[in-house]
Amino acid sequence: MTLDLLTVAANMASFLASTLAVLAACPLLVAATHEYPDCQIGPLKNNSVCDTSLPAKVRAQAFVDALTFHEKINITNNWSPGVERLGINPYNWWGEALHGLASAPGTNFNDSGEWSYATSFPQPITMAAAFDDDMIYAVADVISTEARAYNNANMAGLDFWTPNINPFRDPRWGRGQETPGEDTYVVRRYIENYVTAMQGGPQPQHYKTLATCKHYSAYDMEFWQGNTRYGFDAIVNDHDMSSYYMQPFVQCARDTKVASIVSLSFPLSSLRSYTVASATCVCQHHPYASQILDPDNKPIELLPIANTDRRCAHTMLLTAFLNALMSS
Repeated sequence: MTLDLLTVAANMASFLASTLAVLAACPLLVAATHEYPDCQIGPLKNNSVCDTSLPAKVRAQAFVDALTFHEKINITNNWSPGVERLGINPYNWWGEALHGLASAPGTNFNDSGEWSYATSFPQPITMAAAFDDDMIYAVADVISTEARAYNNANMAGLDFWTPNINPFRDPRWGRGQETPGEDTYVVRRYIENYVTAMQGGPQPQHYKTLATCKHYSAYDMEFWQGNTRYGFDAIVNDHDMSSYYMQPFVQCARDTKVASIVSLSFPLSSLRSYTVASATCVCQHHPYASQILDPDNKPIELLPIANTDRRCAHTMLLTAFLNALMSS
């Protein structure tokens, strides 16, 4: 497979730019270090992104159209430096809330006093062992409420890279405690309750927070005998991928309507995969993508996030994510 890397980067950058545009127009939604452009007298005052009467996608497209090619490329990272020329300030997409709001590049905690802590629940593999759907929903509801409070205080963003839904079959991975366990039925029930509570209920008009299912779709070797996740090729046969590893993502994307998914990561120099069975980027027509389509064969609308600072090779639709950021 040959990739036009400049086209790939430009497409992903356009996607991130459009989401930044809506962040720019919603002053209560970004983290402490992220200030807002001035829609009264700033560079974007006459741009449609500042017109709150317009649909999110129209506003986002207006902002994307105002960007140069190099500005688009420059924001393809979890730490977006913003666009000074247009008054768009930095934003960090990396928030964590696996079993409570946690320290992450996009979340700030004070050393003491107010905003110095959040509730920490047991690890997911322990919570899932309770086999209690209502409890999982209640836990995620508390986490998302605290996350929203931190956001209102400008201490965090709105997107969180949780839950970790890889079904845990091989302990050599090393991250099993982050997951709901081995059984795909238990994992799917966990997803339905955790993600739904994080996002503010089933199919909300505006999301409370943005949940992010990770890691699509198998898993790696974190660090062992010189192997690292960025160069590890997880070779999974079609039967296991379809019947086992993909099942949580069918639930997450198609059934529960999660706002975003963490995609594979790989070094562009080698194009070896991190979390899927081959070096094909999930965002570029991955062979298993048809399993997470709606019955009418329309793609799920979600935000693909390449793990950490790696680039995803293409973009998916953005409607769900943009609409989420319109919440007040």
